[in-house]
Amino acid sequence: MDFNPLIGEFGEGDEEMKVDASILEGFQENQIPGKEAIARLIGSVFPTCIAMTYITGTVIVELPRSEEAVFQETLQDMPLIIAGAPFNLQYHNVPLANVGRLRRAKKPKPQLAEEDCAADETDYVTRDGRFYPGAILSSVGEKGIPSPPYQQACSSIKGMKSG
Repeated sequence: MDFNPLIGEFGEGDEEMKVDASILEGFQENQIPGKEAIARLIGSVFPTCIAMTYITGTVIVELPRSEEAVFQETLQDMPLIIAGAPFNLQYHNVPLANVGRLRRAKKPKPQLAEEDCAADETDYVTRDGRFYPGAILSSVGEKGIPSPPYQQACSSIKGMKSG
């Protein structure tokens, strides 16, 4: 039994749009397509869309927000399916909710108030020859200053109080 959720609307234009086979490279049945395949489909077939989402064998073409009447008129020009494509098509008026946009993995960059801050980098396992389960490696004391064993020589780390 196939599960094809109805998330958007169906195109009401040509029953079946024919495209060059190279545009559909990278699309396989029941597999999430790569970024290049999506970009090729957007650039060749759906240049006005703002995003595409692949869910269970369906490509959802997310169009810019417009009035409902304008969206329904736009659907008149959109194909129902693409010939030879291993996916169904649906159209959505605005981006889908809860879908990440333009997110990239970011490497954390801790910000220090001073460049010459030093931290206690003592390897206590090597020094003592064992690890003490449950040992606190870092904590903040009553006055907001780090408590041993993780003493920092810099008291001006962003967000910390001194003395």
